[in-house]
Amino acid sequence: MRRISLWPVAAVVVILLAVKVALIDRVDTPLRRANLVDGRLRSVDVPAEITFGDEFLLLGYDILPASVPSGERFEIQTYWRALQPGGPDYGVTINVVDAEGYRWNGAEIRPPRWHRAPPPVWEWPPDQYAIVALSVPLLPGTPPGDYTIEIVAFGRDTLAPLTAYDAGGRALGPALPLGQIAVAAPRRPADPDELGIRNRLDAPLGPLLLLGADFDRDEAASGDPVLLTTFWRAGEPPADDLTLRLTLLAPDGSIAAEYKETRFLRKQSDKNLVSSGDVWRGQRLLHLPADLETAVYTWTVSLSPYPLVPLSSISITAPNRIFTPPPVDLEINTRLGDVATLLGVTCELANLQPGTPLTVTLVWRAEAETHISYNVFLHLTAPDGTLMAQSDGVPANWTRPTTGWLLGEYISDARVLTIPPDVPVGDYTLSAGLYAPGDGRLAAEDGSDAIFLIAIPVQAHQ
Repeated sequence: MRRISLWPVAAVVVILLAVKVALIDRVDTPLRRANLVDGRLRSVDVPAEITFGDEFLLLGYDILPASVPSGERFEIQTYWRALQPGGPDYGVTINVVDAEGYRWNGAEIRPPRWHRAPPPVWEWPPDQYAIVALSVPLLPGTPPGDYTIEIVAFGRDTLAPLTAYDAGGRALGPALPLGQIAVAAPRRPADPDELGIRNRLDAPLGPLLLLGADFDRDEAASGDPVLLTTFWRAGEPPADDLTLRLTLLAPDGSIAAEYKETRFLRKQSDKNLVSSGDVWRGQRLLHLPADLETAVYTWTVSLSPYPLVPLSSISITAPNRIFTPPPVDLEINTRLGDVATLLGVTCELANLQPGTPLTVTLVWRAEAETHISYNVFLHLTAPDGTLMAQSDGVPANWTRPTTGWLLGEYISDARVLTIPPDVPVGDYTLSAGLYAPGDGRLAAEDGSDAIFLIAIPVQAHQ
């Protein structure tokens, strides 16, 4: 019988092991790289130490592209660590915003084809990190100019954005700016059929063709914001800036609101007007007047001296308003900024025990009309300052945003706090206030940003 030599087999095994050690083990995977030293990246284009929430850490990112043609995609690569294994799963997305905060990226943000997406965050060991790469589309018709790139991390279970904190623990808000990119003119003008226009018009207005005008809603309450997106094609370069006049007509034809924009066709670089054949989109947030009555109104647009063009209708619902102060158990009379005064509070404190609900009604008086939607906070805190229960949100169970308040109007805002079942008996502090999400609280005349309401006694179960 012929003996089979095992040396060739052994040699192949040794070679494969050598290849594994020399090449495969050194190839970056979504959760492996020798670049991580003491919890930080040894080499990265832009290092960072930003924590989203309590346990999702941005280590850095690659340099952003200097320029991207309008309507095309660009890629961004970021690096992350999970500080606590086994925690929630998180996702990452990107915003492309202009100087006024309008968003110019499409919704189809996805990993590039070459990218190997990491596993869920709860599987990440703390001594390794993940590469998260995203391909971001610019909207067709995005005007050339400079735009800010923001990164947002969110919980996959709730889709709620996480607050970003710097290395010193300072809150930075939910959207973290990474830098700017320049959007260049498109390689070819955008195809109007690819713009996703819902309300196609093709209405000639002098040197321009209004391809369409889309509102983000056809029903609203008095004072609500409405986003208008317009789509234009230039037949010939306009000699001067044109004034866009947008009008909201009441059922009797009278003007209920009017909005003017004189530079709506300028590129965001603010250097040149559009050229012949260009196709661009524009965005404008319109604040409806707070005093609109319930009715169906009509939007129209014109470029002087060219004829008026009807756009679409919007159904407005006005709230029931109260201009006589309602009774309260406890008068507060504390004014917050120029927006509102907390007139007083009503609550039932008898037999309040751990695990029971506490209903509190705050009564506000509007001191001015505002385009900012403020949230109300109602906090129950322990003697050491620990937050025990809270209720935050738009007043009156999200039905009466401050954008719809009229001067001198009274708004009743009922809120329910649940006393934790394990809370010790004793006296707790109830406080309230107003804040703009991402922009801080309104202050009272004494500088405080939380109004003390009343001491709440929590009794033992009987």
